[in-house]
Amino acid sequence: MVLAVYSQICTHHFTPGLKRKSSHSLTSPCDLSWRGVTLFFVQFFLLGARNPLLTQPEVGTAPWKQWKLHKGAKPLMEPHHTLDPMLPGEQEVELSAFVWKLSNETQSSGSPNSSPCSRAEAWAESERTKINTALEHLVGVRSSNSWDSLVAKTSGKMIKSFKQTFLSLDLQSPRWSSIETMAKDSELRQYETAKWVSTVIKGETQKEAMRQGFWKLFHYIQGKNEKEIKIDMTVPVTCLVKSGCADFKISFFVPFEHQDSPPQPTDSDVFVEERKAAAIFVRSFSGFASPDKYAEEAEALAKLLRNRGQPFHEDFFYTAGYDSPFKLFNRHNEVWYFRK
Repeated sequence: MVLAVYSQICTHHFTPGLKRKSSHSLTSPCDLSWRGVTLFFVQFFLLGARNPLLTQPEVGTAPWKQWKLHKGAKPLMEPHHTLDPMLPGEQEVELSAFVWKLSNETQSSGSPNSSPCSRAEAWAESERTKINTALEHLVGVRSSNSWDSLVAKTSGKMIKSFKQTFLSLDLQSPRWSSIETMAKDSELRQYETAKWVSTVIKGETQKEAMRQGFWKLFHYIQGKNEKEIKIDMTVPVTCLVKSGCADFKISFFVPFEHQDSPPQPTDSDVFVEERKAAAIFVRSFSGFASPDKYAEEAEALAKLLRNRGQPFHEDFFYTAGYDSPFKLFNRHNEVWYFRK
């Protein structure tokens, strides 16, 4: 009897040109709603247990939350798309797969390919493809990966991004070793040879040059390079300040994995340079650093070096910032003078 009811409903709804004996209008909301609900429940709940392609989930699981392919069962026709590479067996099937299977059953009864189920299948496929593409672009993983792997990688990226942006943690920096501690906040360091990506901003104030230079370099590490790859943020962000000169060179340290062959910038104002190993006098201080604060700390370091009789290049110095603007506490800044 159930099969007879189901057959009548499918015939009325999916066979074009067939006149119905009911006195209700085809466009009657009540008629469409009643027949649509009946079709859904007959197929989904009553026929589900008898359908060789569908089987009930485990006890205690709501039937509308989880349906599985019966192991070994062959579909009536091959799908037009792959919903999941691991679909055969006991893999869970989403709503789009259920629509596909319902469409197969409709077609097996003699209905044309342009049935409402076929159109629903095409729509479901299109929406799923859009979602998968967005996920791949967002987290950089293929849709064939398991959900657990997707969540793990997404969570890992979010945690890493949070730590770098708000805590300035897990950021690479150039290698150095301490040679001498001259005061509580001043020391002499030996830096190794390393590559930096830099840009020169001319005719601007130091603050504005830092802003413009930072964004040029940020675009470079975000993919504006010949390889079109993203590069991790590093510290410090340095600025070369020359006495009596309005040109400022802003630089990012190139991560170790790209030191041998850094991606070349596509912006003509950005370039990769190699800084030779050098002994550098460093003074550290905390808080939010302004150009005036950097100049004040640089003068204090220069005074200390003169008093100690240490030879250094007095015509220029570097500022070095280690924190993002979002970090409010325990900020770290430095000024550098190169030893002669």
